[in-house]
Amino acid sequence: MTDFNLPTAKVFTGSSNLSPSGEKGNGDNLVMIEDQRVATAYAIEALRIFDHLHFRSRMQATKKKGLKLKKKDPLVLRKPTAISGKPPWFPDYYKAGSQKEQDRLLFSH
Repeated sequence: MTDFNLPTAKVFTGSSNLSPSGEKGNGDNLVMIEDQRVATAYAIEALRIFDHLHFRSRMQATKKKGLKLKKKDPLVLRKPTAISGKPPWFPDYYKAGSQKEQDRLLFSH
């Protein structure tokens, strides 16, 4: 997938791993789809899988450390800085050149 957020978006899909043996002997295929909607759908699915696997690896790491997960811990929204006195969560998303800034700019359009 390339540039899913641009009109020139492309998705490359199929069974090919671009090896000579696969291309000549196994009948591998590679399809290019030039459609921004399809590329966006692929990007969303890729992020969903990545987030799921990241969650699973965090849970496994927690278990390895011997920490117990509490099933009934509620999800609590953070209070504004003016009330809590704690720093906000978002400054990292505005640091020039950071990955979080790039993510913010990419996914905000």
